[in-house]
Amino acid sequence: MQKSKSFLSSLFLFFQIFQLFSQSKISETTADSLHFVNQYTESIRIRKSVIDQTKEFSVLERNKIKLKLSEYYLTHTWQEGLALLEKMKLRVANDSFLSDDYLIEFYGNYYHAIAYAEQDWEKSLEVAKELLNKIETTTLKTTLAKQTEVVYDIAYVYGELALPYEAISYYEKAKKLYEQQGLALTSEMALLYNNLGFEYSRLSNFKKCNDYYVLATTIWEKMHPRMPITLQRLTTI
Repeated sequence: MQKSKSFLSSLFLFFQIFQLFSQSKISETTADSLHFVNQYTESIRIRKSVIDQTKEFSVLERNKIKLKLSEYYLTHTWQEGLALLEKMKLRVANDSFLSDDYLIEFYGNYYHAIAYAEQDWEKSLEVAKELLNKIETTTLKTTLAKQTEVVYDIAYVYGELALPYEAISYYEKAKKLYEQQGLALTSEMALLYNNLGFEYSRLSNFKKCNDYYVLATTIWEKMHPRMPITLQRLTTI
């Protein structure tokens, strides 16, 4: 009889542990879902609960990093955001627990913060190109849309560095990726044409400059027939 009680106690303890683990996993998934639809405050609330509940090292470390990635979006300045990311950088680089989506998000935020907090476009470019290399070699797996975003950002950074040939090369690469996604007549492509026109103006190639501006305005006028269009470099990373 004593043996049976011991067995039942062990079984009950097992189910308690299993239940806690399952609840933690469900809560982590919920926090992830909220994070990826930009509900950062609610994601943070649930994530803190996961951290308080869990004892498993890998789960704990993974959620601590995810928590900081959500908190990044609640910072008030680029400098504050960059400081938070810098504190995380070594942990992220040495961490094998994060999904590709979170790793790509971290490095994307990191090169943006470097560019705008410190105006260090060269370092921003270095981080962005390293990220693109990991995506293109499938070290990190992501969507074609995210890959296109990184390529476009690299083009823009080259523009900020006053390197029009390199900027044009990456804008052309982004253009092909947009076309693969059926985005040939969208605001994204219009902005790309606008920026290509700007880079060609730097090279004094005014025919191509004008051609791309015409393509950009044609798309914009179809999409926004009542909105006056001013030709300029319209977007940033």
